[in-house]
Amino acid sequence: MEKLYKKSLEHISLTLKSFDTYSPHSALIKAMEIAGIDNTTRSQILDKYDTAFVKEFQKVRDAQNWVDVIISDLDDKIKLIK
Repeated sequence: MEKLYKKSLEHISLTLKSFDTYSPHSALIKAMEIAGIDNTTRSQILDKYDTAFVKEFQKVRDAQNWVDVIISDLDDKIKLIK
């Protein structure tokens, strides 16, 4: 059962590691260009967006770190069982 847990957690860890900040950021820039928003306003919007996004991104990284800790703990338990 531990091996199944480990495999599941490894999948979760990889998914969290693949979280990309570039795609949403570039999509926002493109949307503002299409909307005709001037560069000054665009910069102000991006500053606020980046500040909020960094906080949310850190939550993803923290979760990923905890998952990795659990994987490591499972590795230790699996070694003991063998």
